[in-house]
Amino acid sequence: MAMDGDDDDEDIRDDELMKNYEADWSTTCSTKTAQAPAFEEFDETVNTAIATLGGKVFPKLNWSSPKDANWISFDRTLMCTCPSEVYLLLKSSEFIAHDLDQPFIHCGDYNSDDITVSSPVSYDLVLRRWQSLDPST
Repeated sequence: MAMDGDDDDEDIRDDELMKNYEADWSTTCSTKTAQAPAFEEFDETVNTAIATLGGKVFPKLNWSSPKDANWISFDRTLMCTCPSEVYLLLKSSEFIAHDLDQPFIHCGDYNSDDITVSSPVSYDLVLRRWQSLDPST
């Protein structure tokens, strides 16, 4: 008597089944590969600002900072030296996500109908010169 997965199981060794399986995986995909958006002008503006501020910056939006995202940086600080580090901190922060997704949800007079595409909230990326602070003081 053959059990599932035994060497005597003829369903597993069926050549036609294997050919169909391999054909499914070997078909070429005709869809185009997705390209990540590029923001060369914005990247250059951020690079210039970082260089102007001494090469090390602390990023934030005009509302809050990504203070909860230090876990993702290599040195566990919020110091950034290039645009990709700025973007990584902003993307990794719950504070920033809240500011972008639901900025007024905890306000007493909050009404989701008040925020529309025609009245968007304005955000600014703020870069400050990096200062090393001792958190124990």
